Amino acid sequence: HARHSRLEAEALAKELPAGRARVVALNLADAGVVDGFFAGLSESVDVLINNASLYSRDLAASEGMFQVNCHAPVSLIRQFAGQCDDGAAVNLLDQEIAAPIPQRGAYSESKRALAEATRTLALELAPRIRVNGVAPGPVLPPVWLPSGRMEKTIPTLPLRRPVALADLVEATMMLAANRSITGAILFVDCGQSLTS
Repeated sequence: HARHSRLEAEALAKELPAGRARVVALNLADAGVVDGFFAGLSESVDVLINNASLYSRDLAASEGMFQVNCHAPVSLIRQFAGQCDDGAAVNLLDQEIAAPIPQRGAYSESKRALAEATRTLALELAPRIRVNGVAPGPVLPPVWLPSGRMEKTIPTLPLRRPVALADLVEATMMLAANRSITGAILFVDCGQSLTS
């Protein structure tokens, strides 16, 4: 799935084995479109990774943040469970679910709501579907972050470095593949949640 990065997604799909991937564009802020997503697919899916996220400092955007960051992933997991008898869903959260940042209000709240939904859905959909979460710390600087802010954060982390993208991918794939884990939230944050 891609929204704004369709060209990059199509390039990636071409690198995968023929017939194994196709690109679908979807606006997760539109609940009506999200609710029919799996009905529009011609094949079943056995792993769902909810990675899309929305952050805005505009208080008026809080409803949109809850839709993209929590309601859409929950809807997609329920639809996924309806078409799959043995699968895994992994939600990308944020390390700040352990210690919310007040200035990030609706974003923090929406990610904490998704963390709670992760645990609830793990119980509700077991034993057919496993639902887990990954809570990353600083991987890439967000576009809204003032320059130099991430450089100030890195020295405060116990591991003194940003999260390697490969480590985040590896943790996500492990949770998708491990058939004995459900309802877990794995912090991949170089220890940031320990210091908050």
